[in-house]
Amino acid sequence: MLLFRSGKELFSGQTVLKEEVKDFCLRKFSAGRFVNEATNFLIEEFVQDRDPSLVVPRDFKVYAAGGHAWLVQVINRNGPKETWTSQFLFRDMENIRDPIQTTYSRADRRNICVEKDVFSELVNHAERVSEEIPYLLRLDFYVGKSGPVFGEFTTYPFAGKRYTAVGDRMLSQLMEIFPDDVCGQADIHHADLFDGNRFTAWRRQLCSIRRSLGV
Repeated sequence: MLLFRSGKELFSGQTVLKEEVKDFCLRKFSAGRFVNEATNFLIEEFVQDRDPSLVVPRDFKVYAAGGHAWLVQVINRNGPKETWTSQFLFRDMENIRDPIQTTYSRADRRNICVEKDVFSELVNHAERVSEEIPYLLRLDFYVGKSGPVFGEFTTYPFAGKRYTAVGDRMLSQLMEIFPDDVCGQADIHHADLFDGNRFTAWRRQLCSIRRSLGV
């Protein structure tokens, strides 16, 4: 990923004139292990984070299934790569104490600064999509000056890698309860599984998982 703004590539800090962008990208990507002649690239509009002190916009990743947002991961990629951070929250912005993934260092809860109504808005957008596509999706948003901006979605978050035992069990169970069935033939009785209150029941399940792991 490369981010350009005002003649500068933000991750590297290098100055790149407009007429040099194509060659700069070719040099950068040619060094990648997963890039070849058949590789397709996406060019997206740059979004300024709601927090003007952040050069690189934060990534708000909503893990949704069955019309409900179960987890929200907030990634901050500002500064050197070794300082990038991540934190997992519930849909009401409550911090999740258990480590879910190890790709990035865990952020201090105070670093996740966004208004609760804006946070709720992006969660609501994710849940509207999840109602129509009920199997596990991770929907990614940025939070710009005017509110949430949709980025992308995936059905295979982080290729299933670098999740902790707790995170692996949580996502595996969501995939089992809400199977990927694009033809709509899956027989899912999630009302029975969640006793009419999916959010509260999932928190109980999380506590059960923690106890079984001795954490």
